Amino acid sequence: MHLQNKRRIGIITGTGPYAGIDLWDKILKVNQGIMGADFRGDIDCPELYIFSIPDLGLSMQLERFDYVIWEKLKNALLSLDKLVDAFIIACNTLHYYNLQIEKLNLKATFISINKVLETYLNNNNIAVFALIGVNTIDISNKYFPFQNLLEKYQIERLSLIILDKLHKLSIDIKRKGVTDLHKRKMIEVLKGIKSETCVLACTEFPLLNISLPYKKIVDLNLLLARSVVHFIRNS
Repeated sequence: MHLQNKRRIGIITGTGPYAGIDLWDKILKVNQGIMGADFRGDIDCPELYIFSIPDLGLSMQLERFDYVIWEKLKNALLSLDKLVDAFIIACNTLHYYNLQIEKLNLKATFISINKVLETYLNNNNIAVFALIGVNTIDISNKYFPFQNLLEKYQIERLSLIILDKLHKLSIDIKRKGVTDLHKRKMIEVLKGIKSETCVLACTEFPLLNISLPYKKIVDLNLLLARSVVHFIRNS
């Protein structure tokens, strides 16, 4: 049988026990959905390399462990670069290191969540939105990972109270997995946000699988999955 010319994809994960699994699952489903009736099973699945680095979970305390996290991430990327044609990072906070990643001059293509989100906002004519994530998602935080968007879009600044609730919610999901209580807490938070478009900028939050009639909820893991499949099929 003729096999499609496959590009190899790498996923860096570890910042949430299920973040990489969720992203991997969505890549497989998006790929199968695009192929439709032509999908033959195993041989038509993307070739993926998963590097799960639990120490990257220190990103929840980025200010304290900045140097340690970067060294762990850098070493993982240098190893992964020998195996893949492109890579993605299953964590929003770790995209704070985008400029340092670019300076590594890796041969593999970096599919950045920043650029993926920017493309989505442009294609859907969205100028105002809220980022739903942990405390680094505060636009005044020095570790804010979406610096490329600040001058082009109006990003709702969440209160410190809401950010604290989201931070604690993320940690609790990491520890316990998704529960109905977590879903109720997220819905409560979303009700207090003015923006219609709410971008889930924390890899734990798509696991909640929440939809609300009065909010446009954007799953960044799904956007990343679509970009990965586009890369595989069009490169």
